[in-house]
Amino acid sequence: MTLTTTCAKLLAASLTMTLVATMVPPARAARDSGRASQARGAGPRPGVTVAVVATEPCDGCPGARSFTLEIRKENQPAKRVVVANQTTKVEQIVVASENRTVVFGEVMTNVQIVTVIDNSAGAPIDYFLCFDPSLSPGGDRIAYGKVFPRHFVEGVSWQYLVYDLRLDPAQNRPAGISLDDHYDVGWPVYPPGARNRPGDNLAVPPEERHQRSSPLVWSEDGNVLRFADRFQDGMDLVTVDLVGGVALPRVRKDPLPVNRIVDPAQCPDAAGRLAYAFQVSGITPEKDSPGTVTLHLSTRAPGCLAQDTLRLFVGR
Repeated sequence: MTLTTTCAKLLAASLTMTLVATMVPPARAARDSGRASQARGAGPRPGVTVAVVATEPCDGCPGARSFTLEIRKENQPAKRVVVANQTTKVEQIVVASENRTVVFGEVMTNVQIVTVIDNSAGAPIDYFLCFDPSLSPGGDRIAYGKVFPRHFVEGVSWQYLVYDLRLDPAQNRPAGISLDDHYDVGWPVYPPGARNRPGDNLAVPPEERHQRSSPLVWSEDGNVLRFADRFQDGMDLVTVDLVGGVALPRVRKDPLPVNRIVDPAQCPDAAGRLAYAFQVSGITPEKDSPGTVTLHLSTRAPGCLAQDTLRLFVGR
């Protein structure tokens, strides 16, 4: 049994919710998911509209539902596309470009699925399971976390991936990964040395584990990705520059001053693990100060934070 098959079986075993497919209005989906509004922020494309026109039970579909979409392009007959994969709920549909539509859905609680549709062919061409997908403002790239089972597995670690919608499905998979693999999809951009191989985010030694602690935030031009990452007993703001393409990411890592952010006297339970006492709820570039961002900080323990924002220079 391959590691990919094992991962698929473990994901299925962790499904503890009833699979009921519903359509969620886009604004509500973004709000309920807690992800940054820009995560689904590509604007409408002139002359292209896509809508769900039918949902039906599907005994032969992994998600137990099929979703029929209608694609309309100016001066062309409408095309109907059926999404019949592991999607159990459609959260949002984004026309990312004239030739690509992205369907953001859910497999189970906190596990997302992204389906890529070729508008010209009127057919799905790829899909993958992931965590917290974030579409770049121009609709060219999707950042997300590599999926792992939520239960029954020890030593899981975050691996940050990017799918380039301008490339075909084979080009968005590491060498040797089949098009039938819907787990090990995308270009690894962090942590250093990540290769996106089957099972490489499972059974990771404690000293090598990573954990996302912020939204995945794109720059306005879609060339820079930022996020906060917990590693060992600290937290870093990671900046990934993709100007050279997804295969050549340039990474900058800025440690956060957790001793200044958290008040140890107010958080005795966090002694020695201050980075786990808070998270970064937002990352905002400062327009009047290029290279500087403001981090918005939050915690579940009132009084723990010595400050609720932090300005950080991350380079030009």
